[in-house]
Amino acid sequence: MELSFIAGALRRYWWIVVILAVLGGIPGLIVRHDAIGKYEATAVLLVSPPSQSAAQVSLANDPDRYVIGQLSVLKSSALASVVATGVGNGQTSASIGDAVSVSHVPKTDIVQIKASTTNPALSQAIANQYAKSYLDQLHTQVDVTQQTQISPLQTQLDALLTQLSAVNGQIATAMAPYLNAKPISATSGYPPIPDPSTVVPALVTQRDTLISQYNQLLQSKTQVQLNGQLQVTSQVVQPAAAPTKLSLPRSKLYVIIGVVAGAFVGAVLCALIARISARVVNADQLGDVLGYPVVGRMPKISSLARDRRNALEAIEPQAAHFIDTLCVRAEANVRHGRAATILVVGTLRSAGATTLASALAARFAAGGSDVLLIDTNMRRPELTVLYAKPGQSGLAGLLAQADGRSPDGARMADAFSQTQAPGVRVVGIGPRGDAPPLRRQTVPLLVEVACTQAQVVVFDGGPLLDAASNTQLAELVDAVVLAIPADRQKLRDLEVIARQLQGVRGEVLPVIVPAARPRRRRPGTPRPAPSAGSATPPRPPPDKADAVAMATKPPAAGDVVTAGRPMGKAARR
Repeated sequence: MELSFIAGALRRYWWIVVILAVLGGIPGLIVRHDAIGKYEATAVLLVSPPSQSAAQVSLANDPDRYVIGQLSVLKSSALASVVATGVGNGQTSASIGDAVSVSHVPKTDIVQIKASTTNPALSQAIANQYAKSYLDQLHTQVDVTQQTQISPLQTQLDALLTQLSAVNGQIATAMAPYLNAKPISATSGYPPIPDPSTVVPALVTQRDTLISQYNQLLQSKTQVQLNGQLQVTSQVVQPAAAPTKLSLPRSKLYVIIGVVAGAFVGAVLCALIARISARVVNADQLGDVLGYPVVGRMPKISSLARDRRNALEAIEPQAAHFIDTLCVRAEANVRHGRAATILVVGTLRSAGATTLASALAARFAAGGSDVLLIDTNMRRPELTVLYAKPGQSGLAGLLAQADGRSPDGARMADAFSQTQAPGVRVVGIGPRGDAPPLRRQTVPLLVEVACTQAQVVVFDGGPLLDAASNTQLAELVDAVVLAIPADRQKLRDLEVIARQLQGVRGEVLPVIVPAARPRRRRPGTPRPAPSAGSATPPRPPPDKADAVAMATKPPAAGDVVTAGRPMGKAARR
């Protein structure tokens, strides 16, 4: 799926994401509400690799590599069992594991041991005992390692002692005669005792050699034992203190995770719904189905809520900039030496084609062109309702003058309505009988006559598929502006429209219009009051009937004609 398609799906079904995000955060809120407060005690350890001296610490390229390896020891069940035995109070390996959490500060040798229980003294005891048990275990491991070096030395020392004892025995045997000799005389005393080196020089030399070897081995053993005491460099930096503050579990993290997970599931669900939906999701999908790239998105004209004429007579600046771009695109295909003809139609009813046509006419007129705005929407002639005056012939008069027929002495000027936008004239549908005034065979004549009356001719055709004359107009005009309400546009209808526009010689300009709903008036609802300065009251077009009554006939005596729509005496009363 493309990113634009996903963005369009999220824009269309955003409420699904919101609902699932809220549902995802509810479990975290429940956990926080039902949580039991605990006291947390923290002991801080410096965990460093064993060294040959207390001042010499091994530092690798990754300073916390050794610490990460020791975390598995700190989190082991074996150490937890030792701590439970040391703490007592009915603690077990499982309860210690649930109460203790071990965390490492990245890029340092600092490890924090946190114990959380409902008893502050117990939390302190568990944290300190955990640190002590770890260091004791570390010392034991070092002692075991050193014992492998001390044992051979001790064996050699024992062997030398045995040899020394044997040599000393031989020397004592050799010296016994001299030591046990009787006095020579009563006056001269005992004879002198010779030195053992003169009696048994070989044994004395052997004894001295054995003593030297023994001293060297004893010194090596002492050095190994001394180094073994200095190898453990890990230590307790900060012992745990008795906590005084009650803390709740950090359930905010669960809430955030739940919200994010719910939003993600909602986004995936939106994309799946959009993929199987029958409606259009984004502009790229519109362009792919139609075969023409979408020009852009028409800005919303907020002043239309006050008066529908503002699309022509008071267009807002943000919409004017977009319409200027659309005018350039529409006029680019005009042949030199003839008037520009533009057909504005919608893909659905109430798609905003009238608003778009009025805005185009206003911007062309603002550029200095003489513009003729023609209402060809037979079902809902909104331009006729807004601008036509009583007695105007509209399309019927315009076509009658063109083919030489001039009923009732009508003049060409009777077909036009002036507007407050300088340079813009409006041609309504005019009064009609049972037969509509615009058919496929009359469309070429209408285009020809309209081109002789203005420099730019804009046709408001309403929905493209509502009249056969629209397809005929689309083949004759220079540009077709297609108003598409993307929020309610179905792909099936868009495919039909794409087939109708195949082979159109003019430029097709699809435009996404603001979201809108079909305007309806309930039976019995009073019509809105006329605006100040308007000749006819602005009223919403009817829902099922034509804007000009379906059964309208030439006005009878006493009838009043309003905007090309005769009203009977009963209606007048």
